[in-house]
Amino acid sequence: RFTQQVAVNDSASLAREKVSFWVYGDGKAMFASKPMVRGDAPAQINVEVANVEVIELVAVAEGIEKGRLAPVVSWVDAALQ
Repeated sequence: RFTQQVAVNDSASLAREKVSFWVYGDGKAMFASKPMVRGDAPAQINVEVANVEVIELVAVAEGIEKGRLAPVVSWVDAALQ
């Protein structure tokens, strides 16, 4: 089992973009968060990863304007159980 919390970091004070968090196991989507913004409570990830060889953690920001930096995100308390 893979568990973790994810959020848009509060230090991203100028960030307006929504961010979705994804977990892939061997190339297949295993978790997708709702779009999140700065100030949202962390999303909880809890997925079964038995027999999974590669776990990928992906954050996707929507509609970043040219010349703007992507929001800072936090992946916290990751654990394999």
